[in-house]
Amino acid sequence: MDIPNKGTNLKVFRWSDKGRESALKIAAQDYVLHGNIGHSYRFIKRKLLKGIYPKYKDIHYSIIPPKESYNYWDNRLIVRMLGFSDHYNTSVFGRNFRRDFRSLKDSITKNTFILEIGDINLIAGSFYSNTNNFSDYEQQIGELIKRVTQKYNIPKSKVVMYGTSRGATGALLNGANNNYKIVVADPVIDDTAWLNMNDSHFVNGVRKVDLTEQVSEAIEGYKLSSNEAYILGTSNVGVTFAAHLRLPLNKITLLDMRMKIYEHAVINSKSVPIQLAVINYLLAKEDVIRVNSYEELDNGVVFEVKDLMSNSIPLDNIDKFRIRVDDIFLNKDKFSRQYIEKFGFTLQDKNETFEYWYRIS
Repeated sequence: MDIPNKGTNLKVFRWSDKGRESALKIAAQDYVLHGNIGHSYRFIKRKLLKGIYPKYKDIHYSIIPPKESYNYWDNRLIVRMLGFSDHYNTSVFGRNFRRDFRSLKDSITKNTFILEIGDINLIAGSFYSNTNNFSDYEQQIGELIKRVTQKYNIPKSKVVMYGTSRGATGALLNGANNNYKIVVADPVIDDTAWLNMNDSHFVNGVRKVDLTEQVSEAIEGYKLSSNEAYILGTSNVGVTFAAHLRLPLNKITLLDMRMKIYEHAVINSKSVPIQLAVINYLLAKEDVIRVNSYEELDNGVVFEVKDLMSNSIPLDNIDKFRIRVDDIFLNKDKFSRQYIEKFGFTLQDKNETFEYWYRIS
């Protein structure tokens, strides 16, 4: 497709009404815009698109493993739906998989995989929602997430759907569809304002402009508690927050951060610490427990051999504890069971991980 213009990126379609209309007609026939040579723009059949990223059916994705391989606890997963990081890149992969949140894996709970899913549909994506040309998009997303959790042995309760802006809409919709925990920042659910700005999200005639009904229907069917799904926004950005208020808020939690921010484009980058706080809370809350007394610990605390053998721990008010088997092996020259028995304890049980010591009644 030839668009004579001074620019050579997707901004030309905002400047040219005729060019935008023609591009949307092509996209509606299940083509994606991918690449250009000067003023000539290339469209490729969506199903035939190939790239460097793995592909499940028609879904292009990337998996980022945990920073450390040590198993601190069970594996968990963030499913990251991508926002607009390089909106006008002519490469469909450049519009999706640009590494705009490089520090994410350094800022989340240990043993967390990150599944990034590209919104590769139409021109600027369909916000991860079904369209006439891609009627099973949401179903394929659900299938991919399930496959990843099975591959890496991740319980469903340890999955958090996450996204900002476009990705927030996708994470909210697909998280509710599949009953996963959800953290989203300022989702663009109603695209009317962007439609009126030269259709900067390229939705006219190819996707529902207002997804409120579709997202609300998914949320109405959400089976988890409202404390498992959070929308972060601010009432100071009314263009998005007004749409959030139309959702069934008895089923999810809408948080007004009340930040002194008045533009949608700013809120996501300025609220990252709050986003991370909620994400990490949902990833870890079943594993982090409140303890009121020693009796609540099933098998007591874990002591190291060096501390026990040096009499560094007062055992008077302790009736049970554990010692790691590998710690005993590494310190076999120092370790003495007879020494521990002098304090009134007996070896109650042993497995490949721990020795269990209990005070003699």
